Amino acid sequence: MAHCVETMFYSGKEPWHGLGRKVEEAPTSEYAMREAGLNWMVCLRPVFADVSDGKRSSRVLVPDHFAVIRDVDSRALGVVGRRYSPVQNAEAFAFVDEVVGTGDVRYETAGSLEGGRLVWLLARLTRDAYEVVPGDEVVPYLLLGNRHDGDGSLVVSLCSTRVVCRNTFTAALAEMRARIAVRHVGRVSDRVAEARRVLGLARAEIASQRDAFERCRLVVLDGGRLDRFVSDLYPDPDEAAADSARTRIENRRGDLVRLFEEAPGNDLPGVRGTGWAAVSAVTYLTTHEARVRGRADDPRSEAERRLAASWYGSGAALNARAVEAVLRLAA
Repeated sequence: MAHCVETMFYSGKEPWHGLGRKVEEAPTSEYAMREAGLNWMVCLRPVFADVSDGKRSSRVLVPDHFAVIRDVDSRALGVVGRRYSPVQNAEAFAFVDEVVGTGDVRYETAGSLEGGRLVWLLARLTRDAYEVVPGDEVVPYLLLGNRHDGDGSLVVSLCSTRVVCRNTFTAALAEMRARIAVRHVGRVSDRVAEARRVLGLARAEIASQRDAFERCRLVVLDGGRLDRFVSDLYPDPDEAAADSARTRIENRRGDLVRLFEEAPGNDLPGVRGTGWAAVSAVTYLTTHEARVRGRADDPRSEAERRLAASWYGSGAALNARAVEAVLRLAA
């Protein structure tokens, strides 16, 4: 298993990122948690600093700071303040059960990234799938992410997968309305009512997303429009930019033009040559081909960096911008 993906399972077809261990089915969040190897807890322990005056050393308590410790291996996942309240994996996964109800969801993948610092669950909304054109199905998911290092909230948001090539869209067109962030303060169960309200927004967002994708399908991208689309996503660099930056932009533009023609599913009737093919080219790039640079000490594989970026980072932002760029061409 690659360094960043500590544990992971998936059910059904292999995910686009090619990571994880296959299981036949995960009918409940409890089962999903167990299959993903997430049946562990975290606790808070005081933080001490080792100090020395050159003659003797001592340990000094760091006030109002605590280490987040995983119980199964005593690994320190992060340092947090006194108001921080851990959200355990079982509590986070049960939160999704409470929000959507077990009859309306199928748990397809879950796991642990970054040595346990980030835990996620991807739940398919079974009754909300739709086709942009016949044979080109888009399946909505709720994505839960819970950090144990103090570097973020528990977040539940909407994303969708284009089944024909297993690439992932974010739902954010202008802003992510179908999203809830639960700070690690107080009890997560107190936020269930709000989360259910957000789920209602998510289903409204699915309808909005479907409308946006269908509008993209009606936009015909001839050579001039395709050039405008590509330049909108990858604008010309500043005059002072290095040659390497210019080359990188030209390469990205070339990748999009190629994938506009060649990405899986873009040859379907009603898709070829449209704004929907352009959007799909971008999401295929971010989920399958994009080079996502990391620090020199970043242990993650290329696939792992793409996975994180497509859900939470630069890939997610580019996916959303692609839809916006096509819709501007339609105006």
